[in-house]
Amino acid sequence: MLSDDETLELLDMEIYDLEQNLCSLVTPNGGQFYISAPTPEFREWAARCDGTRTRAELLAGMSSDYGEVIDVLRRDGCLRPPRPALDAGRAARPARTTVLLTGSPELTAPIAHALAPTGYAHVGPAPEDLSGVDVRDTVLVAAFAHPAHTELARIDGLCAGLGLRWLPLRRERGRAFLGPAVTPGATADFADVLERRLAAAPDPRVVEAMRDVPPAAAPGSAPATPTGSPRNSPRTSSAGSRERAPRARSNSTRAS
Repeated sequence: MLSDDETLELLDMEIYDLEQNLCSLVTPNGGQFYISAPTPEFREWAARCDGTRTRAELLAGMSSDYGEVIDVLRRDGCLRPPRPALDAGRAARPARTTVLLTGSPELTAPIAHALAPTGYAHVGPAPEDLSGVDVRDTVLVAAFAHPAHTELARIDGLCAGLGLRWLPLRRERGRAFLGPAVTPGATADFADVLERRLAAAPDPRVVEAMRDVPPAAAPGSAPATPTGSPRNSPRTSSAGSRERAPRARSNSTRAS
């Protein structure tokens, strides 16, 4: 929400005169708009959007239609607070953000160590019950040393119910996969990632098998997980449960 005392700056907009009282605007984000106003007047007004004037100051003495112009350009992204204000806002954001960690200790411990000096309000293990966290200023990082499709899907559902932002990290096929960063109700979720992978897989059985990979934890250890994640209702399956004898086929090792 734009406050009345916030200054605005117009960035890299191109103005083309079409008629005496009509001009075209082209923005860096691909927007194209037509403005019905005397072109010299509009160019002069656009020059005043230099980051030193507020919305009220930019509308003073102008037609009420300019209020709509401001709203349209704000939504496009080319009219916004000047860069120093944006940079200050970005710098202040970590200072009020709590980062909670869950998953495999061999990953969560070094992540906590790396994030500790970066200016976050708090970095630490996720509590057993996440229902009491302030979702406005909290991010959950779920890091696992195995594919963890089942665990991450359940955490996905838990965070969706709470409205909690979260970031998955998993080790799969010898590589680490980070993301997507999930904002419930605003971005794609982890379930969407799994469904897309399943749809695009040359052999969907491989993706389905990864979902059933058990945690690669040391004997007697278990990753700390918040309420609603796999620690409360573990479920794994193994190839042996199918009771099917393996068969060797000559074309089963062909590279593609």
